[in-house]
Amino acid sequence: MLFVVVFFLRTAVSVDVEEKLYRQAHAQNITSITISQRLALEEFHTQELKLGDANGAEGWALRQI
Repeated sequence: MLFVVVFFLRTAVSVDVEEKLYRQAHAQNITSITISQRLALEEFHTQELKLGDANGAEGWALRQI
């Protein structure tokens, strides 16, 4: 299994370029782990982990997409 960790600054990459990167990774069966302040392309993810201001009792929450 191959993983890629993707870190995007808020405006460093446009959504269309971000989508192309995810499509390429998905086509090659690469699992993407994204670190971002926005989750613009939910179709490429199965879960969202929120840290800090999340509503979970432990300060984090995991949401199925």
